[in-house]
Amino acid sequence: MNHSQHPSALHLMAFFDGELNVEDDTKVQEHLKVCPECHQELENFGQVKNLVQMGNEQPGPQPVWPL
Repeated sequence: MNHSQHPSALHLMAFFDGELNVEDDTKVQEHLKVCPECHQELENFGQVKNLVQMGNEQPGPQPVWPL
């Protein structure tokens, strides 16, 4: 994989989640060193994950009518 061969979004997500085999993981790491677009995409995944986790910690709305 070189700078002109971007990993797919699914491949980047698998890398982010630590689900790639050693060979693919290494290829994505090397690509990220030279590709600011993919590096930014990976950072975006982290931001989304943080937002989702924060949302899961928030209590839901209170019911209008007592149960």
